[in-house]
Amino acid sequence: MNSLRQGNPNTVLVVEQNPTGHRLFYVRVLADAALATGARVVVLLGPDPAPEPEQVHLASVIDSIEVLRRPLMSLDDVARISHEVEADRVVIPDADRFALRLAVRRHWAGSGRLSLLIMRESAQPTRYPLVDRLKTLLRSTAFSRVARLQNVDLRVLKSAGWAGTARFPVAVDPVVIASSDQSVAHFRTEYGMDGERYWFAVLGAISARKNLDLIVEALRNVSLPWGLLVAGQLDEDITEELRVRLGSMVSEGSAIVLDRLLTDDELDTAVRAADCLVLAHSNEGPSGLLGKAAASGTRVVAAGAQSLRRDVTALGGLGEWTHLDEAALAAVLHRATQQPRPRAVLPATTSAFTDALL
Repeated sequence: MNSLRQGNPNTVLVVEQNPTGHRLFYVRVLADAALATGARVVVLLGPDPAPEPEQVHLASVIDSIEVLRRPLMSLDDVARISHEVEADRVVIPDADRFALRLAVRRHWAGSGRLSLLIMRESAQPTRYPLVDRLKTLLRSTAFSRVARLQNVDLRVLKSAGWAGTARFPVAVDPVVIASSDQSVAHFRTEYGMDGERYWFAVLGAISARKNLDLIVEALRNVSLPWGLLVAGQLDEDITEELRVRLGSMVSEGSAIVLDRLLTDDELDTAVRAADCLVLAHSNEGPSGLLGKAAASGTRVVAAGAQSLRRDVTALGGLGEWTHLDEAALAAVLHRATQQPRPRAVLPATTSAFTDALL
């Protein structure tokens, strides 16, 4: 693999046309690392500016990179753009669909080496386990084919703190903590995080897959005075009934709702300000928030995804996992209130992510 080295006049093309969730954070982390080597960095975004997420995630690098805006790109389009910018390295941080297409094409026709980050090695679970296993087998077969191609580096995303063996080379989810102790104190004061309550938090891009409704119901069976911090953009699939319920909890003083995109500092501060981060996910895959909690010393209650079960177990005393069941979740939430705040069990680092892709 031709890694970037200090002083090389390499051109790195980073392709990310979906501005939602963590994706532009990955772009910034990659851009920072590439710029540190003296590389020229070109970022290919979607056709329409996304002012809020771009400001949040790219403001610190925007004056140092070149930005291209194009309609949704196919694999052939990306190859063509790579030649136009004379790329030495092309990085696609959300590359599942590109990898599946490349498995059929069996040839990277672009300029330089291509790095593909696979976000989900396995198929998402459904009510049909046999179908899920077949889909996972087909994905694995396709990824194996791509991993053998010339000038292609395929990496699978793993959670921060991951330890074990993997079928493919891995890129470990980057952890950046951008807040200070002063930020945490100010956040608690500004939003009225009463010290008499035990504060649970559901953070980030909040869709139905984070099971906020189940968490709210489970909390009804936690006896200790508690509060719920909901901070991050509520997706349109969050029901009106749940929104009304949250509004009532805010009026009662048992909830704080910040329904908007958080800055990096705000998200990191929210993780540190909470007593316990709740990750009740229906979908499989690494959780960047879990890494932030592990690096911050914030307790975690996890539920649902088997990937969360494995990752929480690997992090030792950070937290506990359970099933997506109201009674089971309530029991684990209650136990969390009886536990001391854990120590930080991970360093905040990005090198195991950027080194694997650049």
